[in-house]
Amino acid sequence: MFMERKNRIILEKLLSEAKLIEEYIDGCSESVFLGDSKTQRAVCMTLVNIGELVKKLTDEVKADNQDIPWRRISDFRNIVAHEYEAVKMERVWETVTAHMPILQKQIENILDKNLMRKR
Repeated sequence: MFMERKNRIILEKLLSEAKLIEEYIDGCSESVFLGDSKTQRAVCMTLVNIGELVKKLTDEVKADNQDIPWRRISDFRNIVAHEYEAVKMERVWETVTAHMPILQKQIENILDKNLMRKR
Protein backbone atom coordinates (compact mmCIF):
# COMPACT_ATOMS: atom_id res chain seq x y z
CA MET A 1 0.00 0.00 0.00
CA PHE A 2 1.26 3.45 -0.88
CA MET A 3 1.68 6.03 1.81
CA GLU A 4 -1.03 8.67 1.89
CA ARG A 5 0.05 11.97 0.37
CA LYS A 6 -0.67 13.72 3.68
CA ASN A 7 1.76 11.45 5.54
CA ARG A 8 4.46 11.90 2.93
CA ILE A 9 4.15 15.68 3.16
CA ILE A 10 4.33 15.56 6.96
CA LEU A 11 7.40 13.32 6.85
CA GLU A 12 9.06 15.65 4.35
CA LYS A 13 8.35 18.58 6.69
CA LEU A 14 9.74 16.57 9.63
CA LEU A 15 12.90 15.99 7.66
CA SER A 16 13.12 19.67 6.80
CA GLU A 17 12.75 20.64 10.47
CA ALA A 18 15.42 18.13 11.50
CA LYS A 19 17.77 19.63 8.92
CA LEU A 20 17.09 23.11 10.33
CA ILE A 21 18.25 21.94 13.74
CA GLU A 22 21.35 20.52 12.10
CA GLU A 23 22.03 23.96 10.59
CA TYR A 24 21.39 25.77 13.86
CA ILE A 25 23.94 23.71 15.76
CA ASP A 26 26.48 23.32 12.97
CA GLY A 27 29.90 24.10 14.41
CA CYS A 28 28.50 24.41 17.94
CA SER A 29 29.98 22.66 20.91
CA GLU A 30 27.79 21.90 23.89
CA SER A 31 29.30 24.78 25.84
CA VAL A 32 28.66 27.22 22.98
CA PHE A 33 25.07 25.98 22.71
CA LEU A 34 24.52 26.29 26.46
CA GLY A 35 25.69 29.90 26.32
CA ASP A 36 23.65 30.92 23.27
CA SER A 37 20.03 31.64 24.15
CA LYS A 38 19.12 32.51 20.54
CA THR A 39 20.22 29.11 19.28
CA GLN A 40 18.54 27.40 22.24
CA ARG A 41 15.25 29.10 21.45
CA ALA A 42 15.52 28.36 17.72
CA VAL A 43 16.23 24.69 18.42
CA CYS A 44 13.44 24.44 20.98
CA MET A 45 10.90 26.04 18.65
CA THR A 46 11.92 23.60 15.95
CA LEU A 47 11.50 20.70 18.38
CA VAL A 48 7.99 21.99 19.09
CA ASN A 49 7.31 22.01 15.34
CA ILE A 50 8.59 18.44 15.05
CA GLY A 51 6.33 17.32 17.88
CA GLU A 52 3.33 18.98 16.26
CA LEU A 53 4.05 17.30 12.95
CA VAL A 54 4.38 13.90 14.61
CA LYS A 55 0.92 14.32 16.12
CA LYS A 56 -0.50 14.77 12.60
CA LEU A 57 0.83 11.46 11.25
CA THR A 58 -1.70 8.66 10.92
CA ASP A 59 -1.68 5.77 13.35
CA GLU A 60 -0.86 3.51 10.40
CA VAL A 61 2.47 5.24 9.77
CA LYS A 62 3.32 5.12 13.45
CA ALA A 63 2.38 1.44 13.68
CA ASP A 64 4.42 0.61 10.58
CA ASN A 65 7.47 2.36 12.08
CA GLN A 66 7.43 1.36 15.73
CA ASP A 67 11.21 1.74 16.00
CA ILE A 68 10.63 5.50 16.11
CA PRO A 69 9.60 6.78 19.55
CA TRP A 70 6.64 8.83 18.26
CA ARG A 71 5.07 9.26 21.69
CA ARG A 72 8.33 10.39 23.29
CA ILE A 73 8.78 12.95 20.51
CA SER A 74 5.34 14.45 21.06
CA ASP A 75 5.76 14.29 24.85
CA PHE A 76 9.08 16.16 24.58
CA ARG A 77 7.29 18.76 22.46
CA ASN A 78 4.77 19.27 25.26
CA ILE A 79 7.50 19.76 27.83
CA VAL A 80 9.37 22.27 25.67
CA ALA A 81 6.19 24.15 24.76
CA HIS A 82 4.53 24.26 28.17
CA GLU A 83 7.40 24.08 30.64
CA TYR A 84 10.13 25.93 28.73
CA GLU A 85 11.67 27.54 31.80
CA ALA A 86 12.11 24.11 33.40
CA VAL A 87 13.71 22.52 30.33
CA LYS A 88 17.31 21.51 30.88
CA MET A 89 19.27 22.69 27.86
CA GLU A 90 21.76 19.85 28.40
CA ARG A 91 18.89 17.46 27.66
CA VAL A 92 17.96 19.46 24.56
CA TRP A 93 21.61 19.28 23.41
CA GLU A 94 21.69 15.52 23.97
CA THR A 95 18.43 15.13 22.06
CA VAL A 96 19.54 17.11 19.03
CA THR A 97 23.06 15.68 18.83
CA ALA A 98 22.41 12.04 19.74
CA HIS A 99 18.83 11.38 18.70
CA MET A 100 18.00 13.84 15.92
CA PRO A 101 20.47 12.34 13.40
CA ILE A 102 18.92 8.92 14.01
CA LEU A 103 15.40 10.27 13.54
CA GLN A 104 16.48 12.05 10.38
CA LYS A 105 17.84 8.80 8.93
CA GLN A 106 14.72 6.88 9.93
CA ILE A 107 12.48 9.40 8.21
CA GLU A 108 14.67 9.33 5.09
CA ASN A 109 14.34 5.52 5.07
CA ILE A 110 10.54 5.70 5.33
CA LEU A 111 10.38 8.16 2.46
CA ASP A 112 12.81 6.09 0.38
CA LYS A 113 10.77 2.91 0.96
CA ASN A 114 7.62 4.72 -0.12
CA LEU A 115 9.35 6.03 -3.23
CA MET A 116 10.53 2.51 -4.11
CA ARG A 117 7.00 1.13 -3.76
CA LYS A 118 5.68 3.66 -6.27
CA ARG A 119 8.06 2.47 -8.99
